[in-house]
Amino acid sequence: PDATPLGDLRELLDVVVRNTDRLRALVEQLLDLAALESGHAGATTVPVDLTSVVAEAVVAVRPAAEARHITVHTDLSRQVSMTGDRDRLRQVVDHLLDNAVKYSPDKTTVTVSLTGSDDVAELTVTDTGTSVPADEYAQLTRRLYRGSNARHNGIPGLGLGLAISRAIVDRHHGTLTIAVGQPSGTTATVRLPCTDRRLCPG
Repeated sequence: PDATPLGDLRELLDVVVRNTDRLRALVEQLLDLAALESGHAGATTVPVDLTSVVAEAVVAVRPAAEARHITVHTDLSRQVSMTGDRDRLRQVVDHLLDNAVKYSPDKTTVTVSLTGSDDVAELTVTDTGTSVPADEYAQLTRRLYRGSNARHNGIPGLGLGLAISRAIVDRHHGTLTIAVGQPSGTTATVRLPCTDRRLCPG
């Protein structure tokens, strides 16, 4: 009825706002993914200090990790650099770290490693959450696909982070792979070629 007090509608309005925000985020990420896959997304190619990019992403994710008493352990080689799009590479690291923290149980550890050798930079992010079944690996980077571990445990997400990350890594002529962590959990590995031999430690 028109006379219904606003206070009685507040909970319903909050639901509308949350769903609207989620829908907007979904549309924005789908548009971004479509632009990446079609080659229409703008990109810059400059020398990138990958060590700095990863370190900044770790600092950004720490508050969410600390809220659940998750330790983010880093092992970053100094001055691992390459040529590429710095903002897009940061986007990849953010997605991988966000996933690792989100899927890890409280009071566990997420491990982030970055090395550079043989003209290739390699980033690994390992969590200790419930492992993704091996038969789902090939589907994890598909748009809107969410692993059974996320669905069964009610972990929120849009199913686009890994798809966007894969598209960005592809544009940098690299690879993104997902594998069972040791002794449990999941490890995401990104391997990126350094287009200038001087930029990657040998």
